Amino acid sequence: MRLPIAKRGGFELVTHGLRAEEASQEASRCLQCATVCDKCVQVCPNRANVPYEIAPLDVQVPIVSLSDGAVVGHERVAISQPRQILHVDDWCNECGNCTTFCVHEGKPYAEKPRLFWDRTAFDASGHSALFVDGAVLHAKTSDGTSFRVVLSEDGYAYEDADLTARLTPTFAVAEVRPRRRGDGVRSLRAAVETAALFHALRTSAPFILRDREEGAS
Repeated sequence: MRLPIAKRGGFELVTHGLRAEEASQEASRCLQCATVCDKCVQVCPNRANVPYEIAPLDVQVPIVSLSDGAVVGHERVAISQPRQILHVDDWCNECGNCTTFCVHEGKPYAEKPRLFWDRTAFDASGHSALFVDGAVLHAKTSDGTSFRVVLSEDGYAYEDADLTARLTPTFAVAEVRPRRRGDGVRSLRAAVETAALFHALRTSAPFILRDREEGAS
């Protein structure tokens, strides 16, 4: 609130502060970086960081025995933030802008899901990586573990060196089968998270997948 010009002849305050209800209203306009943050998208000169939308998810994922595929426990997988960032590695020259401006002191180019358009570069990557080939999403972790998620008519199929699994369209694990007998147990967390990511990219950022296919051809 400002004092009208005609009344500014004395010592009365010209510019007033906000009243409590006005201050509360202004504060409510903040997007909150813990909920929506596109800083790495804005500052990337090559547009290598791409936002996409993913449906919130909160499910209990089975932990299975590698000896017979029996469920021995469950693990919670929760995705609460709808807006996420994908990093297209082929567009990145690691200039450091996203690290410099990240409000969370992160390294988006290294920590976000990293999509490769070139299969050779995907295979050579020493970090976690993604590669889409039509209805198949190939993935690997930073320790070299490889797996893939295949889109099917009734959901998704998950495959790695130890087991296969069938997921429903809502990412519930419907069936698990060991590919080879072994010791220890495995969580199906990677299967559920990767299938949810694949669905999100296909529905909210399909241009990324089309561009990759066109670039590959």
